[in-house]
Amino acid sequence: MAIHRTGNALVCVGSFLASGAAATGLTVNVDVYEIGLASGSPTLIVNSGSATEIARGLYYYRLASGDVDLNALYVFVFYTSGTADQKVIAQGWAAGMAWTENLDAATSSRASQASVDTVDDFLDTEVGAIKAKTDQFTFTTANKVDATIQAAGDFAQAAADKVWLSAARTLTSFGTLVADVASAVWSAGSRTLTSFGTLIADIWTNATRTLTSFGTLVDEIETALSGVTVTITGPVINAGTLELVPGDAYDIDHSRSVNIAIAGAPTYAGATVKLVIGRVLSITATDVLNAGSATQTPRFELTAVQTALLTRIGVGAYPFQVQVTWAADNPSQPAVHARGLVDTVKRLVVA
Repeated sequence: MAIHRTGNALVCVGSFLASGAAATGLTVNVDVYEIGLASGSPTLIVNSGSATEIARGLYYYRLASGDVDLNALYVFVFYTSGTADQKVIAQGWAAGMAWTENLDAATSSRASQASVDTVDDFLDTEVGAIKAKTDQFTFTTANKVDATIQAAGDFAQAAADKVWLSAARTLTSFGTLVADVASAVWSAGSRTLTSFGTLIADIWTNATRTLTSFGTLVDEIETALSGVTVTITGPVINAGTLELVPGDAYDIDHSRSVNIAIAGAPTYAGATVKLVIGRVLSITATDVLNAGSATQTPRFELTAVQTALLTRIGVGAYPFQVQVTWAADNPSQPAVHARGLVDTVKRLVVA
């Protein structure tokens, strides 16, 4: 069986003998069957084609290239009704085999043996050079090359760049980082705190707090309060002294409220302002005049029932304080913005 590529004409030869000798002068016809390599189904594509005599009992038939259009086995059936030892002879061609279809160039156009030998010699040289280098590798641990960093500084910088450019970084240990940072901070000549974060809240929510040193706190408080002045209006004897008559009512409607003007203090807007007298009374300000201005005046109203609780009579009978608490503060630790004494005077009764 012969092999060819598709799209090429196929020439097939049949041989006839008569009594063992070449049978000449026969009329020979040809049927051609196409059997697809993929389907395996035969199709008659030439019916009773005429074969041409060559000589010595040989007859050929040429199948046109246009008919060789499928990867298939082409079976040529030569037959005759004349005198012949075998009247039917079959021959075959295989066309479109995968390897034949890939033979699309003349072998003379391919690389010569000399050029292949040159490439082979080059590869031998390069492979030898590479092997000479790889033979120097040491593998103490399988699949891991023993190596020494030659430029440690470059490696450290490259590693740092990789770390900071990474989208995510997981720190498994701080090592001495915290201690190093603390040492650097405390040894610095000056330190600027840009934010307290949750520091204040964390301190106040802690169960216990121990103050190891006041530092300059007292001096700073004194300096801050030195700008605060207090003036008492209403029932006033002297500056910083408040006179009350136990059993009297002090209210705004009768222009008798206790009004305490405080200058230089933070705004009282939104704050809770209380007048605390001894351990007897705690009165919340009815309102604050000019809240948020340079001088603010909280006004306190005391009922007769409340003042009747002031049972001690005399000069300086009770101390008083103006205590202020803001929303963010601990209500059990208000700020004292003013202080003084309360003189209590009995109401005169005509017999």
